[in-house]
Order: sequence, then C-alpha cells, then structure tokens
Amino acid sequence: MIFGINSTEQLIEVVNKTHGKAVKVQYKQDEETKECSIEPVKTSSNEYKLGLWVRDSAAGVGTVTFYDPNTKTFGALGHGITDIDTEELINIASGEFVTTRILNITKGESGNPRKNTRNSRKSNKHRKNI
Repeated sequence: MIFGINSTEQLIEVVNKTHGKAVKVQYKQDEETKECSIEPVKTSSNEYKLGLWVRDSAAGVGTVTFYDPNTKTFGALGHGITDIDTEELINIASGEFVTTRILNITKGESGNPRKNTRNSRKSNKHRKNI
C-alpha cells in the first residue's frame, strides 16, 4: 500500500497501523530519490516507531525590501537555514511570506548584545521522534 504523507501526525498514524510490519520509505538525498524498508519497533506505550526524526517545517528570517504587485517581483535579504542537529544547510524547495508586526526595538550595546529568549535555538516545536 502506498501513502502520500503530508504531516508528522499522518506518518505516526500510518506507522501505528502497520502493527510492526515493514514500511517502505522513499526519501531524497542529494537530489536523488532513494528507497529503503524499515521495520517499526513497538514501544512500552504500545506505539510503533521507525527511529526517524521528522520535522514538519523550518523557519528562517528574511526581509522583503520591495514588492511590485503588477509584475509580482520582489527583492529580499535573507540567509540559509541550518539544521539544528547536523549543522548542515537545509535544502528548501518552497516557502511562504508571513506578515509580522514590530512590537519593540531594543538597541544592542558593544559587549552586551540583546538575547532573544523567545526564539531559543534548541526548540523542538516542529520535530518529533517517530
């Protein structure tokens, strides 16, 4: 049976429905599609796990400097996103614009940069152990 998986929750559901039978997995590595078979292992909480880290999304920061609705062109300044665990650059196929509001600005000082405690680098918000 072939499944098109669109979310971490959907993957968890499919893996649990196998009741431990091997799962064929297709994945991309260096622009090449590969396939393997993984046998889920039953945990003490009666769930099945593949032994994979799966993320639904990644987030980065860029600044749009202009947008022309007539030509649908834009200019932006941004940066690559690095995986928190491997420290490798993440290959991104698509993205979206998110509207934000500036709530406040705090000027940094030499030797005392402002630390952003809201966006901790070790956040596991979008990562699950499957």
